[in-house]
Amino acid sequence: MPVFAAVICVMFSRWIVTAQLEIWFALLVLSVIPLGFVTHAFHRRAPEPAAAKAWVWRATVAYSVFAVGWASMGYFLWAPAGDLNHLLIIMLLACTLAPEALAETRQILLAQSGRRIADFHVP
Repeated sequence: MPVFAAVICVMFSRWIVTAQLEIWFALLVLSVIPLGFVTHAFHRRAPEPAAAKAWVWRATVAYSVFAVGWASMGYFLWAPAGDLNHLLIIMLLACTLAPEALAETRQILLAQSGRRIADFHVP
């Protein structure tokens, strides 16, 4: 995501001062670090299923930190009275955060459906 953030900074450089773009880019890069640590640690340790709750918690916190960093573009990159600027921010947020939320919701619904099917067994 830092590569995409760099491209976004170039796109928004016509409306936003460089210092503000640098602050958002640094914030985004810092927000990716916890997600990288959790992903690396999970793959390195290959945890047992009993530890799933702890790993879900770690991944949720790390992803939430990243989502806040990414969504902060609405605050840092918003230019007053810039319709094209506003359109780009709304489109970027809608096209990046909405699919992730949908994927997470779909996984939850599939897990619930699978559990119901598993509970409905014939003895």
